[in-house]
Amino acid sequence: MSLAVLAQRTRESLRNANAMARAESFKGAEEILAELLAIDEAALLDADPAVTIDMVDAAGALMPSRLWEPLEALLRKSMRVLDRHAARRPLHHFVPRNNLAVLYESKGLRSKASTLIGEMIADAERLEGPVDDVTATIFSTFLMAYERAEHWPALRILYRHLSLNAFASPEAKTATRVVFTVRYCHALDRGGNPDAALEAATRAAALLEKDPGFTVHWRLQLLEQMIDTARRKRDWDRAQTLYEQARDLLEGSELKDSEDAQTVYHNLAALYMYTKKRERYEEAERLLRRARDIVNRLKGAGSADYAAETYQIGTVLESQGEVERALALYREAFALYERAPDTDPKEFATCLSSVAFTYLKRGDAAQAITLFRRALDLLAADGESPALAEAFSNLSTAHFAKLDFKPAIELYERAIELRSGSARTTA
Repeated sequence: MSLAVLAQRTRESLRNANAMARAESFKGAEEILAELLAIDEAALLDADPAVTIDMVDAAGALMPSRLWEPLEALLRKSMRVLDRHAARRPLHHFVPRNNLAVLYESKGLRSKASTLIGEMIADAERLEGPVDDVTATIFSTFLMAYERAEHWPALRILYRHLSLNAFASPEAKTATRVVFTVRYCHALDRGGNPDAALEAATRAAALLEKDPGFTVHWRLQLLEQMIDTARRKRDWDRAQTLYEQARDLLEGSELKDSEDAQTVYHNLAALYMYTKKRERYEEAERLLRRARDIVNRLKGAGSADYAAETYQIGTVLESQGEVERALALYREAFALYERAPDTDPKEFATCLSSVAFTYLKRGDAAQAITLFRRALDLLAADGESPALAEAFSNLSTAHFAKLDFKPAIELYERAIELRSGSARTTA
């Protein structure tokens, strides 16, 4: 049989298999499979690898026929040929193996399918350059299972290739390039390689500068991933630099009053406070007021988020020594929290307790008791928990400060009891 006749025969078999799949009628499928299985492997090695790929595609089209034995035999034959072919490319390695994994999955042999997919991912790690579109599509089909399992090594390999493919393809959209880069960096970070994640994101950002579709929205997506990585490795200086880049990017764009901007303004201010950058406290106050203005426009002054921003402004003022102004804002925030329909009781309780300690430092134990008691009431609905034990302990501290020893001791004993119960449950 000449190579031209061989190519014509396999192409005809593929057309017939596709027609059966469209009609959902597989009469004659056995004959097609038998004919393809009868082709000499040596002839296939001499032919273009596309001829063998036609056989693989025919097996895929005939999968619903459930002719498992000849289907598996054909796929394994294709694998043998393509693995030895002089003109083999990555897709020639992965396409038949992917179809075989689908066959195992269709037969209910999930363990065999998972093993084969794992072998393909190990093979993928050894590939250097960008893979072709077909191989990239195959890799994308593996993502869901590994995302569900949070299998970071496998996801790192898959997203690396998908990202490389997206940057190598002129037709790829900016969104595709950014999303695959972000997921790749996320897998690197969660897999224990935060420095590599930051380096990869930095390289991608430099490449994307040439992409006209690299808008503020997509720049922010990449920055947010880098910020998350810097925060997770507790590199506060790097996180601050990245947040400031995001702030500058947003303030100079049409997104300056967006929800994304509110998040960045709030988090940068919170970072200044957390790292005690006193020289940045005025900027922190400005950012929080900007964030509150955005919340007011998007959600209204009656929302819990508006209350939270008001409270945070108070913490900045208190840190600057303006305690009376801070207390006025705290009272405003508490009134808002009490009325807001979306208040998180734990968040509100945390704010109340923090301000109660401010009153304790000022010697106003009575006011501290009032706030600690309200925090305790909010947390009581959650039952016996470490937070509730802490609330009892805080209230006990305030009573000790007021020299109310009997309730102070009773409250402290209750805190110990809750902590002991929590420790037993954990054990």
